[in-house]
This record gives sequence, structure tokens and C-alpha cells, in this order.
Amino acid sequence: MFTYLLLCTTACIVVVATVGHQHVCPSGWVRNDQSCYLLTDEHPADRHGPDQSDAKEFCLDRNSHLAMVTSEKENTYLKSWLNAAINDSTEGIWLDGNDYFGRFYWEWGTTYEQINYTDFVPNSGKYGQCMIMSPQFNYSWVPENCYKQTNMKYLCEQDLCNSNVVVVVVVVVVVVVVVVVVVVVVVVEEEIVVW
Repeated sequence: MFTYLLLCTTACIVVVATVGHQHVCPSGWVRNDQSCYLLTDEHPADRHGPDQSDAKEFCLDRNSHLAMVTSEKENTYLKSWLNAAINDSTEGIWLDGNDYFGRFYWEWGTTYEQINYTDFVPNSGKYGQCMIMSPQFNYSWVPENCYKQTNMKYLCEQDLCNSNVVVVVVVVVVVVVVVVVVVVVVVVEEEIVVW
């Protein structure tokens, strides 16, 4: 019986430790739903600011990617957060949107998803094949020259695991393991008593 209690306690500790780590963003990052965000303007010392390729490289080095806004809820949150967080002369925040054949797409590694144009300002007076969120247009999306460096920031996004699925899988696995171990322990103890 002591073995059974020890196994159950261990299983509970494993579940709590695993579930607890599903919701943690790195230090300095901000969490919203299933994503963590980092707003920065770090750039190579020989430049005035990051261009889009600098921004992509920086994010990749931190196990993330330039932000891809995939829902109205996410867009509303980011606009509100950026409006409160930025109080300088930033001209734009790099996103991972790019123009391919006259249409903007989010870049998912080797696949592309066409961007919903509800918050896109094509007649902003800005031209380019990359996308920014522009303070000038209340953080709506506008095209920008991919190599622009002056007064630019960027937004890295790190996707968190779908914690509900992870929790269910972990709990099921732990319960199955505990049941199997308890059955084995009971059978072994009964055989010892019989001898």
C-alpha cells in the first residue's frame, strides 16, 4: 500500500510540474492567449535600426518568428498593447507579412496564408513588399520597404503549445502508468503472501 501511495504522489507531482510549464513566457516577453510577444529594436551596431531580415533573424535566434496576426482578437490586443507600450518616434513594427505577386501573405516556413485585409491600409502612401504595423495609422498594417531601418521596431511571437491537449495527454498517460504499476504491485504482493 505504501508503494501505491508513493506512485500516486509521484504521478501528481509530474502532472503539476508538466502543466505548470505550459504557460510560461520567457523573461521580458508578454503573453496573450497561446502566444508570447517581444517588442524590441535591437539591431546590428553598424545600422540605424533593424530591417525585416534582421528582425526575422533575431526572432529565429530566440525560438520565435516575426508576429503573424491571425485573428481579429489578436489584432485588437496587439494594437492596444502597442499603443500603450510605444511612446517614441517609431515609424513601424515589422510583421512577417510579405507581398508575393501583388498580395500579402503570412509566411509559414515554406507555405503561405493570404492575409485578411480587414486591417490593411493599401493607400497609406507607403510602398514596399514587407508589412508593418504603423503608429501613423493606429497600428493598422501597411506595406513598407523591406530594407528600411530608421526608427523601426519588431514584434517576435513565440507560440505556446495547445495546453489543453497537452494536459489531457499527460493526465491520461500518468493514469495509465499508475494503474499498470498498481496492478503489478498488487499481483506481486499477492504472490509473495501466497508463498
